Amino acid sequence: MDMYFLKLLSEIRNPVLTTINMVITSLGGGTLYVALLCLIYWCIDKKFAYRLGIIYILSGMAVHSLKVIFRIPRPWVRDPSFNVVKAAKPGAGGYSFPSGHTQNTTAFLSTLAYRCKKPLLKLLCYMGIFLMMFSRMYLGVHTPTDVGVAFLLTLLISLYVNHYGENYSIDIKTIHKINIFMILISAAVTILVIYLYATVPELPISKLIGTVKFTGAAFGFIIGLYIEKNYIRFNEKATTFPKQILKFAIGIIVSLALHKGLSFIIKTFFAAILPLYFIEYALLFVFVICVYPIFIKKFFTDEFYL
Repeated sequence: MDMYFLKLLSEIRNPVLTTINMVITSLGGGTLYVALLCLIYWCIDKKFAYRLGIIYILSGMAVHSLKVIFRIPRPWVRDPSFNVVKAAKPGAGGYSFPSGHTQNTTAFLSTLAYRCKKPLLKLLCYMGIFLMMFSRMYLGVHTPTDVGVAFLLTLLISLYVNHYGENYSIDIKTIHKINIFMILISAAVTILVIYLYATVPELPISKLIGTVKFTGAAFGFIIGLYIEKNYIRFNEKATTFPKQILKFAIGIIVSLALHKGLSFIIKTFFAAILPLYFIEYALLFVFVICVYPIFIKKFFTDEFYL
């Protein structure tokens, strides 16, 4: 049934629709959402960013764990007669089920929808999610089951975390409990990766990288959140609007340089060493959550403003 639906979609393809859906799907990558998380965390609302980060990381670990557990190949592998949009294939290297692009988009837009008070804005957020889901199927890189399960799983996580965040006070003790919970989840996912790596010889390392990255992000987020909440406590509001822009620009440039630099070194010289991907994302999130905020507190807020 899944493949039949994808073949129906492939019959309506044309250059204009394909270009539009390629643009939409390009917005579903993890780099964009990490950049948005940085913007909200450094410049707008720390507490809301905590919530976004928890939803993004928990849903990412869940989706990527399911990918390596079920190991369902992409549609064109399952059915060699199916024609995928060739330009979309390079960005679809992992397993098909569930959809990572759908998870990324749902984590952020469902959280924004939860916060929005106006029904029209909520509708626009969910329209964005469904456009992403449609683009992945239109391009032929995911089936309805892939995007549907990713959407529902991420939405459940999002609704629970957002409900908790809106209705209960988030103090230091609660942060500690959240950290412990995320440590347990990420430890379980790490054990899963080790087990699969040891017991499934035909499972390539490249297919495990996504799961390892999210566990690394989880540990980096936990460590960074603990340090920031207990020792740094920076103010996300800079003294002037130009300083807000400069603050974000410097932070995102340094973060991208750190990410790209570590990624290049690992992929070029140590591609087969899985723990390094964990370390890469742990370091990236530690920098984002607690290292750069030290500079924000020193140079961009009233506390150290000269």
